[in-house]
Amino acid sequence: MSKSSAVRCKRPKEPKEFTLTGKENIPTKENQTLPGSPGNANADGAEADIHCYYTNLNKYTQSFKSDDDSLATATHYARKLVKEFPAKAGCYYLLGACLTYQYEKFRKVEDLENALENNQKAVDLVDPKMDTARKLKICYHKWLHNLATTFRYRYHHHGHLVDLQEAEKRTKEACAVSQDAQGLQILGACQMDLYWNSGDRKHLEEALNSNDQALERSEHLQNDVERSQCLQNLVTSLVAMYREEMQPENHHAVTEGYLAVAEWYLNRAVSLNLKVVEVLEKLLPSPARVPLEMNLAIFYLEHYEAKKDMSDLQKAIDRMETAACQDSLFRQQCFQNLAVFYLTRYWVKNNDKDLQDAQDNYKKSFKYPSLNVLNTWDAAQNWASLEKEIKLLEKKPHQDSRELEAHLTAFGLLPIMLQTGDSMT
Repeated sequence: MSKSSAVRCKRPKEPKEFTLTGKENIPTKENQTLPGSPGNANADGAEADIHCYYTNLNKYTQSFKSDDDSLATATHYARKLVKEFPAKAGCYYLLGACLTYQYEKFRKVEDLENALENNQKAVDLVDPKMDTARKLKICYHKWLHNLATTFRYRYHHHGHLVDLQEAEKRTKEACAVSQDAQGLQILGACQMDLYWNSGDRKHLEEALNSNDQALERSEHLQNDVERSQCLQNLVTSLVAMYREEMQPENHHAVTEGYLAVAEWYLNRAVSLNLKVVEVLEKLLPSPARVPLEMNLAIFYLEHYEAKKDMSDLQKAIDRMETAACQDSLFRQQCFQNLAVFYLTRYWVKNNDKDLQDAQDNYKKSFKYPSLNVLNTWDAAQNWASLEKEIKLLEKKPHQDSRELEAHLTAFGLLPIMLQTGDSMT
């Protein structure tokens, strides 16, 4: 069995972007105002609507994004504010945030398009001649963060490079107003996506620089989840840089320092994520834990690939299985990652059970909804290639039906891709 079926593990695409995601960002009743509005913008009874908006959004975020009723109520009040104050940019910002949460939760394209439309409207209503001091006062850079995030989400949904380029452009505009950890983190994520898309080392170097700066500016953050995300992003870019240096066609000297630094940050990220997962488990069992578990598993895999310690690969499998057991939107992704993990171990141990587990996890994954039809298409093709390779090597008659099932799964995605306009290039 060759390694031709290898695929890159899929990370949960849920970057930390929004300004209204934690209780530290939810104003008290005394200072809740319409973002970007003058002091008299809350006249005519708007104070009550704004308070209801923030109260319900707070309930949603503090429930680890599981209280759907609170999100629906917050969205209702945001729509009401847009209707009552159509000239106020801040109203569109609030509605854009809610609609993006809805897209994260339910993955409906119409929510994403509506979120992007409202985030764009909020930015467009701001006077382009406004000075930087005023932009800082109204947190204009946060509005650009949200707009960039929805462009990046649309890139991951459809695969159109122009959306990713727009996301990077908007994030750079935000960083020109304020170079905070959040903006640099989103910028680094966009640059890493550009690197994965093109393989251009320049984008990787830019991502490494942005993620390094984001971590420096995150030192003051009290939120472990936010700091761990900065660590995770930096580890990813460092490991990618190490692999880049190890390529035979790369004429640069192999820089072992990149691996040493990557391992140091990797260990910090794993340690911090373990603490975060422990806290989440004590507070409330929730699908919100799944992305943390997935990232933790992928970090163990990266550590295995660097050190070739089989115990790391076992930890990666255990963590991904824990994530796969949770009822979440990421289940298809989890099972497909597990298939990759088991194949990785099969190539080392040549254990038939690992090969069987890889096949079973690929098959099982397609019972669950897809977050990204392009990733699902890739996984279906990899499953079909694996079944074909097994059939050629082992000449087992029953493999014909499994290979056919895998191919039918892949071809069954074509109408969806054509309907949504997703690019297969």
